[in-house]
Amino acid sequence: MKQHPCYAAIDVGSNAVRLLIARIKEGDHPVAEKELLLRVPLRLGSDVFTLNRLSDESARCLTQTLHAFSNLISVFQPLDIKACATSAMREADNGLDVVEQIRQQCGIELEIINGKKEAELIFANRPDRLLPHGCESFLYIDVGGGSTELNLYTDGELEVNESFRLGTVRLLENAVDKSEWGRMQDWIEEHVQQKQVLGIGSGGNIGRLHRLAKRSEQQAMSRDQLKKVYQKLKVLDESERVTRFKLKPSRADVIVPAAKIYLSAMKWAGIEKIFVPKFGLADGIILELHRRQQENGHDDLLRNQTSLLH
Repeated sequence: MKQHPCYAAIDVGSNAVRLLIARIKEGDHPVAEKELLLRVPLRLGSDVFTLNRLSDESARCLTQTLHAFSNLISVFQPLDIKACATSAMREADNGLDVVEQIRQQCGIELEIINGKKEAELIFANRPDRLLPHGCESFLYIDVGGGSTELNLYTDGELEVNESFRLGTVRLLENAVDKSEWGRMQDWIEEHVQQKQVLGIGSGGNIGRLHRLAKRSEQQAMSRDQLKKVYQKLKVLDESERVTRFKLKPSRADVIVPAAKIYLSAMKWAGIEKIFVPKFGLADGIILELHRRQQENGHDDLLRNQTSLLH
């Protein structure tokens, strides 16, 4: 039986580092089918948002994690590999030094991407397929550990987008300037509020909130349902959230500030319903690699694979 192409994606975020190895299932819309998904809660943002750099210990842990990922990737022998880093690495004064350290010690070329590129990769999953027929505009809300990316799409095309220094880890570290809340509200009121839009949420926290609201992937979560889950969580301490809602400790603290950001964005945009597809940045990276494979050809990617992991 012929196997679908295999690819590897690494997402170095502010709250966690992920490895996704997936095969592409062809169809009207190619889909990344997971072979392996690993999440390591390194929380790089705790350093960066307070010290403006990665500590030696965090850099060491990140390098060791990516070295382990490299060994796993070599077992699967993917056609291509891509590693991306987002908000924490963007802001770390020693980010480029750590990238070079990873290249030398792990053989992985880690690319620090901006908010716009992050949005493009996530949208490669075509989340608008979940929306009701006839929906013209939607606001894509991606809340990470270090930043919130807002992307307004109309008729399937990106109309305008912006990145805000509002993130779950940043909030926990009291490293958010109050003016950033106002900047996000002003942006939404300028670009979104006059439109009839639905919401699409991205990120591990909104996925967990969506499940706690007992919604399936095809079912939208209302703002009221999200607010009820938020109110139940915020009155508990972290250990109670772990016990009562079966959350991982690395999720139990960040899920509350995440819910606050989503609720704020939805309120300001007049969004009553948000859809939550089960994919994120790593899935988008996989789809981009597959698209590149189709454009460049199999042989070019095998050469790329060999050069990336040496």
